Amino acid sequence: MFATSAEPPGPPAWPLPGDVTVVSLSLDAADDVLAGLERSLSEAERGRAARLVPPASRRFVAGRGRLRRLLGRIVGAAPESLALEAGPAGKPILGGRHAGRCHFNVSHSQDRCLVVVSATVPVGVDLECIAAAHTAAWADTMAGSILAAEEFAAYRRLPEERRPVAVLEAWVAKEAVLKATGAGIAAGVRHLVLPAPLPRTSLRSGAASVPATLTSVSGAAPGAWAVCLLDLEGDQRAALACPRTACSVSLVPFAEAC
Repeated sequence: MFATSAEPPGPPAWPLPGDVTVVSLSLDAADDVLAGLERSLSEAERGRAARLVPPASRRFVAGRGRLRRLLGRIVGAAPESLALEAGPAGKPILGGRHAGRCHFNVSHSQDRCLVVVSATVPVGVDLECIAAAHTAAWADTMAGSILAAEEFAAYRRLPEERRPVAVLEAWVAKEAVLKATGAGIAAGVRHLVLPAPLPRTSLRSGAASVPATLTSVSGAAPGAWAVCLLDLEGDQRAALACPRTACSVSLVPFAEAC
C-alpha cells in the first residue's frame, strides 16, 4: 500500500479531451508485449491471472496491464506504482497517493475493451458485442430478468427481429448505471427503469469531443444518475452513465492515449 499524499490531488497530467473520454483497446497481445504488460501488474493481479485458463488469462493481463499504462499516463506515474483498489461497494478506484486524481470504469466483450475516464465525475460503462447466440429466442429468455414490467410490455410489442438488440441495449444501459454507482449487478437490474427512447451519442475514433445528452434513470439510488447509448462502429453495443444529463465525450484509441 502506498502512503497517501498530504497534498490535495492535482489535475491529470494527460489533458482529457472532453468531460468524459472513452478509450478503446484490444485484449489481444503478442507474447513479448504481454510479458511487458505482466511486469506492471501487482502480485495479486499476477496471481489472479495464473488462476485463469487461456485465453482468459491472456485477456486479463492485456486488459489490466493496458489499464495501468493508461491511468499512469493520465496521472503521470509509472504503471506498476498505481494502487488499484476496490471502493466501498467494490467499484475499482485509484488508491494510495493517486486517490482522487481521476474516475474510471472498464468493460470488455470478447477481445474488445472500453475504458471510460473522467477528471471530474464518477462514470460507468458497459460493452457487449453482438454474437450469433443473440437470437430472438435468447432475447425472450433474457428479457424477463432484465426488463421492468412496463419495459417488458413495450418489448413484447417489438417485431421479433428487433428484440435481440433491444435487450442488449437495455442490458448495457442498466449495467453502466450500476457500475457508475458501484452497486454491481448482484441485486439484478429490473428495479431500474429506462426512459424510452434512450438518447444516443455517436462516437468515432480520434474525432473531436461531441456533446452528449443523457437521461435520468428511475430507481438508480443513491443520487441522480443518467445514461446514454454509445453508437460505435461495427457490432458493438455500449452505454455510458454519469451523474450529469449533459457532457462532452470523445473516443480515443489506446495507441493515441498512451
